[in-house]
Amino acid sequence: MHEVSIYYILGGNDWQAPYLLAQQYFEEIKAPRKGIHIIPGAGHMTMMDEPDLF
Repeated sequence: MHEVSIYYILGGNDWQAPYLLAQQYFEEIKAPRKGIHIIPGAGHMTMMDEPDLF
């Protein structure tokens, strides 16, 4: 089995994929390295809503 790192970048105002649900799932993931970053003020299109923070 291969081990893969995982990183989430989520918008704090994303109502299509709420970060609270993703955060619960993220806590269950086993990976050698993982990180979760929630960008305040961003919605589902995080990279377009807050490009400088993304």
